[in-house]
Amino acid sequence: MEFRRELLQRLTDIYYERGPVEVFREYYSQLRHSLDAVAGRERDFNSLLLSNQEMRHELELSANELELMEARRRNMLWFFISLTALLLVASFFFLWRRQKRMYRVLVNQYVHHARQVEMLQAGSSTEEEKNLAGRQLFRKVDILMSRDKVYRQKDLTLDRLAEMVESNRTYVSKAINSYAGQSFSSYLNMYRIAEATRLLSRQDEEIPLKQIADKVGYVSMSVFYNAFCKETGLPPGRYRKELLNRKTVPDS
Repeated sequence: MEFRRELLQRLTDIYYERGPVEVFREYYSQLRHSLDAVAGRERDFNSLLLSNQEMRHELELSANELELMEARRRNMLWFFISLTALLLVASFFFLWRRQKRMYRVLVNQYVHHARQVEMLQAGSSTEEEKNLAGRQLFRKVDILMSRDKVYRQKDLTLDRLAEMVESNRTYVSKAINSYAGQSFSSYLNMYRIAEATRLLSRQDEEIPLKQIADKVGYVSMSVFYNAFCKETGLPPGRYRKELLNRKTVPDS
């Protein structure tokens, strides 16, 4: 196109100087069309270049925005993860402190209850009851339990206890309900668990839990575990640990 424009330009100049005029006008018209075509293509090409630059600029802006949004998303995700972890740690710590405080309260309550039971047992022989026969029967039962420690017998039942006091199970059960305020099984567990707590509180030696369960009359560890939890509110191993902490660390 450049050569064609140059050729038309020279031919136009030649025929402008030498004629004829019609040929000059023809070449001049072709030259103008050629110049207009070249100018139009340059404008189109420049327009395409400009559009291309604008598109590249928009793509770069979009990529930067996407990268910024992704960075914000990652930061928000890490923030929520950190916050959740912090809340979980705080919750576990709060529950641990609450459970530890609850264990201490349960130990204190049971120790106080055991002392009251001992005082009740010590003073039961001097109390005057309306039902003399029932009181005497309960005294026999209580002597067998507190002095002779028959609760250590693994096969001790209400019938066997009734035989020991030369009575029947109905009278013995009624006497225990009236003067101990509980059933035979609860009354039996009270003595067994009371001795178990005394053995657990010994500082000179740490007796195994299975040996303690066997000593106080339980046939299996599961029965001992359930009875101890029901009586004190916490497992025997935890009771020993909390009792040791109670003796070494003052209450806050």
